[in-house]
Amino acid sequence: MKSSGRSVDDTPLRVRLASLPHAACVIDAEGRVLASNAKARRTFRRRGEALGDRPITDFIPDIAVRDLIDASSIPGSKRRELHGVWPDGTRFPLGIRFARIRYRQTNALLLTLTDLTRRKLLEANERDSRYGFRQLAQAFPQILWTCHPDGSAEYFGPQWITFTGAALEEQLGRGWFRHVHEEHRAALERDWSAAVAAVQTLKTEFQVRHHEGHYHWFEATLVPVRDREHTLVRWIGIMNDIHEARLNRMALIEERDRFAKLVASAPGAIYSFRLRPDGSAHFPLASVGIKDLVGLTEEELQADAAPNSDRIHADDQARINRSIAESARTLVPWRNEWRVRHPEKGEIWVEAHAVPTREPDGGTLWYGLMIDVTQRKHAEEELRRSQARLQAAVMASGIGTYIWDAVSGRLWWDDVLLKLFDRTREEIEQGGIEGAAQFVQPEDRALVFKSMIPVREGKIDTINVEYRSLRHDGELQWVAATGRVDRDAQGQITRMTGACMDITARKRAEEAQRNSQKIEALGTLAGGIAHDFNNLLLAIAGNARLAMDELNAAHPARRNIEEIETAGARASDLVHRILAFSHQSEPRRAIIELKPTVEEALRLLRATLPAMIKIQSRFSADTPPVNADSTQIHQIIMNLVTNSAHAIGDDGGTIAVEIDRVHAGNGSLDIPGDIAPGVHARIRVADTGCGMDRGTLDRIFDPFFTTKPVGQGTGLGLSVVHGIVRSHEGAITVESEPDRGSMFSVYLPASTRPVDRVETPVTTVERGRGQRVMYVDDEDALVYLLTRTLQRLGYEVVGFNDPGQALQAFQENPAGFDVIVTDVAMPGMSGFHLARALLDVRADIPIVMTSGYVRPQDREAAQKIGVRDLILKPDTLEELGRTLEQLFRQHQSS
Repeated sequence: MKSSGRSVDDTPLRVRLASLPHAACVIDAEGRVLASNAKARRTFRRRGEALGDRPITDFIPDIAVRDLIDASSIPGSKRRELHGVWPDGTRFPLGIRFARIRYRQTNALLLTLTDLTRRKLLEANERDSRYGFRQLAQAFPQILWTCHPDGSAEYFGPQWITFTGAALEEQLGRGWFRHVHEEHRAALERDWSAAVAAVQTLKTEFQVRHHEGHYHWFEATLVPVRDREHTLVRWIGIMNDIHEARLNRMALIEERDRFAKLVASAPGAIYSFRLRPDGSAHFPLASVGIKDLVGLTEEELQADAAPNSDRIHADDQARINRSIAESARTLVPWRNEWRVRHPEKGEIWVEAHAVPTREPDGGTLWYGLMIDVTQRKHAEEELRRSQARLQAAVMASGIGTYIWDAVSGRLWWDDVLLKLFDRTREEIEQGGIEGAAQFVQPEDRALVFKSMIPVREGKIDTINVEYRSLRHDGELQWVAATGRVDRDAQGQITRMTGACMDITARKRAEEAQRNSQKIEALGTLAGGIAHDFNNLLLAIAGNARLAMDELNAAHPARRNIEEIETAGARASDLVHRILAFSHQSEPRRAIIELKPTVEEALRLLRATLPAMIKIQSRFSADTPPVNADSTQIHQIIMNLVTNSAHAIGDDGGTIAVEIDRVHAGNGSLDIPGDIAPGVHARIRVADTGCGMDRGTLDRIFDPFFTTKPVGQGTGLGLSVVHGIVRSHEGAITVESEPDRGSMFSVYLPASTRPVDRVETPVTTVERGRGQRVMYVDDEDALVYLLTRTLQRLGYEVVGFNDPGQALQAFQENPAGFDVIVTDVAMPGMSGFHLARALLDVRADIPIVMTSGYVRPQDREAAQKIGVRDLILKPDTLEELGRTLEQLFRQHQSS
């Protein structure tokens, strides 16, 4: 062996070998051991045995000394891993580092020996560990991965490779970051670097791109791994695909948000109520609306429900507790309503619905909704009252309902309808619709059948008809019937429902209204006739007065003229009575004597009743005065006498009218017991007519009740009499038997005050002083009469029978007249139009009007336009003289 190594003496070599920290020996070129240290002997387990002068192959069988010598002379690794042999023949891994040296003037090799048994064992263990980790990574459902201490990836489980579609080599280091969503990449790299620098666990979420292009959410956890010396050796991580869970979690959050908004906006309160096994209760859940319902917050109710129970009305608590216990026992859904004593709202009504479930500990949990139903309860109460009123009104109005099944022919009536027609249910069920048609008055059946024709033809679906029906008791009544039909697909009638109502009172009222309108028309006619009569009477009486003034006291014609004046006065009185009878006015009471009013009414009746009816009268001198309206007393006499005349009929008879004095409370049998004790004036009207039976007597004073044929009576006369008597705090009785006549007795309380008397002052009419008067009337006779009369009284008079000519004359000379006297009713231009036209010309001209029929509205209209007075004919002569005198006296004083 060529020497090129270091030269080492024998003694120093041994010393140096002993000082080395590792096992070492020196061999020559033939492989013989020249020297060794104790560590080498221990390595080969040869503690008491020298290694020198023995071939190195005894200790390292597979060593190639020549190869080592050759390798020592060239650059490169000077290491080898071989196997050593222990004395028992066991081979062990041995690491050799070699270098050429010079020993005793020859070339030699210095071998540094390392027992690799432990290291090889550790390496084997690590290989096994890595193999097991990767097998686990392949079987593990999550993605396992490892990183070097600097955080660069060194391994990913196959699931990651499959998901990303990239090779493992591309993922190592930080290459895997390119698969992270760009929105999350920067934050992930920042958090990753911070965790590696701080050597702390990292847990984060981010999106990773699938090899098909879509992204999934992953949750990554990275944990540092240290050895026994706490040195960081690697990072182990796990990644979970949480995409579905993340989406579900976000959906759950959104659903919770929507639920929270729904709960917040829902009326009332969403709640859960728990009944514990020990009987106590609380509200685990209650939305904010609970405070509006019970006056308590959700926090106050979560621990204990007792405060809520205290708010329940005392009358409702037992019922609510029973219902809760029953729902807990049966697990049947719970619903109830009760009153709450709210601290701010007072008493309110709430309603709750809840579904129970049994809990593991034996308790019961309800989930439900609670709402304020105060308005609904009030509405229901009002509806109940309204329905009660409606039912009472229906019962009172006599409205009955019916249902007719056209298919089966069955007819059903309610109790009201049965009572209305005075029939039994058996009659209706047996007779059907044909039997019910027989209840219609024969004269009206054609009308009823005719009303059904358009319904049968399908033109309309409703019927409205009015007809008469005869009850079992013989009473004829009016009925209004309505109905509506249902049809099948072919348009055939299957059913009719409707109602019937007794309209007898309405029909009688309509008849009474027609009679009232006739009376009103008669009054209007009487007024018109009175106007014409008064004009004639004024002309007759006035001219008679003028003729009397021109005759001396012994003239034979004076007697004839006096008779004319007397007849004219009676005619005038008769006209006044007609007007008083037809005039409608408010009652005006006064203390009056009955005799004059009764006599006046009898005089008018004698002129209207048939000659075969005789009227007898008797007036007791001690009849007391009464506080009454004379017009209404007049009406009592007219109605009672007229009723008696109708009872007598065409055969003739007698009507006896008398007034006298009676004293109530003295045991008299003919005085009704419901009048106050004391003195009364009595009016009796007896007749020899047909009389009445008990049934008629019981209803004689009912409105619209009449025994007369249709069109001959309203049934109002005696009802009006009864009302007038009652309004005067009096009473009325009737005694009658069939064929024995009738007697009506009216009792009016006597007055203790004296009779109200109106004294008419007697005045003389002063003469005029040449004042200029324009007189306008369409009757030539009255123009002639009034012109002469006023001229005799000292006035200058210009008369016109045409209001247009009178207006023209006034317009030509407004100052030529001191007063205008005009009639009201004139053709072409009324007195009112003339007065307005005259006042437009001269506003201060005094105007006086005359009329044969003065209505209240006429006086009002005259006052509005500025007329000074309105005088009733035929009182014009005297009244006009006094009116003119007063007008000119006022003008002179002003």
